[in-house]
Amino acid sequence: TTKTHSVGDSSPTPPLGLHLQFHDTVSWYGYASAFAIPLSQTNNGGESIRVFLPLSSFDRASQMGYTNDNYQIDFSSVDGMDIYVLFQEGPFEIRVKEITAVEEVPSPPFPTPVISLTAAAEVKALIDATTRSGGKLYNYGYRELCVAVYKSMLNTFLVANSKDDGEEDYDASAPFFSDTVRGMICQGLTRAEAQSDNKVDAAWTLRHTLDSILETYGYLDPSMGSGWRPDESLNESFANRCSGVTSAEATMFNKPVVPISPVLATPATTISEEELASSQMESPSDVLSSSFKSSLSRITCIVIFATSVLFSIGL
Repeated sequence: TTKTHSVGDSSPTPPLGLHLQFHDTVSWYGYASAFAIPLSQTNNGGESIRVFLPLSSFDRASQMGYTNDNYQIDFSSVDGMDIYVLFQEGPFEIRVKEITAVEEVPSPPFPTPVISLTAAAEVKALIDATTRSGGKLYNYGYRELCVAVYKSMLNTFLVANSKDDGEEDYDASAPFFSDTVRGMICQGLTRAEAQSDNKVDAAWTLRHTLDSILETYGYLDPSMGSGWRPDESLNESFANRCSGVTSAEATMFNKPVVPISPVLATPATTISEEELASSQMESPSDVLSSSFKSSLSRITCIVIFATSVLFSIGL
């Protein structure tokens, strides 16, 4: 996961957005799906996470920076793969342990790591870093990366714990955010989920949700804000309806998330960390085994198992 989040950090880093991109033999375009590596509080060199990407999310057709909405990937003829970090500043390191083609959507979804927060100023710093990063991606035309970064931060907020400076252990029963704020977050994630076919609308819904949190803590004037805001009358009822997850398109309601270790869906085939390393990505098509290529025509999603050793992103 991303750079470990230190309690009380006044200069935090946001989630990191990445593209997983496939190529096929039908066109010159690459087809990318966006996901984000969330924040963590693990101090032993990173925390492993899993993310699933529905095949429908590989909808950014591009070549040399130019996009074309008229093309769709042919999963039966995939012959190459890339992983990109785009327009996010600073050094980073991420270890992709495996990329698995599965025939079923993992259920329950994979949980996002838990961090601890101590003060509203820390929340503001996280939101400011996230909106700077996501806003830059949005302005460069990478709306799906913007959405992934915003979603990741909001999912982290859903599971954030409250911790005093001198306290040794996390208190999982003491969420940092009130029911009101968690209800706002869940409303925003739910609305963005319904807008998944319109990246612009989804990005703005998530941005307005982040702004609403700042308004609640007095960092923004609600009377000066514009655009959608969560319905105050629904905050309490939404407070416990969303689980903090890593998945690109899944906001689960009233269901527990699953630990990292179990394999939840039958893998059609897997690309291991060793295969990725041995290829050195000189020829992406060499990484994709014949079984992996053939399975792409019948699977529902891709599962990425990754560990980020270090993130230090200056924004």
